[in-house]
Amino acid sequence: MSRIQIPVLVINGRDDFNVPPSDQQRFLELLGTPPDRKRLARLAGGHVPSDMREFYREVLNWFDTYLGPVK
Repeated sequence: MSRIQIPVLVINGRDDFNVPPSDQQRFLELLGTPPDRKRLARLAGGHVPSDMREFYREVLNWFDTYLGPVK
């Protein structure tokens, strides 16, 4: 996984029992992507975030950063 160098966004619920936040953190640590291009967003909720607006805000901000804003 250290050969992976692309920007990565991982979104995780703080109370996710299916995929614990600690597993997501370890996943990001194993990637070769520079730290400033990796993001772990921990949102309220379990496996599915409880506030989908916050989820979409994270995704759209990430897209704007790495793909450019929608024109």
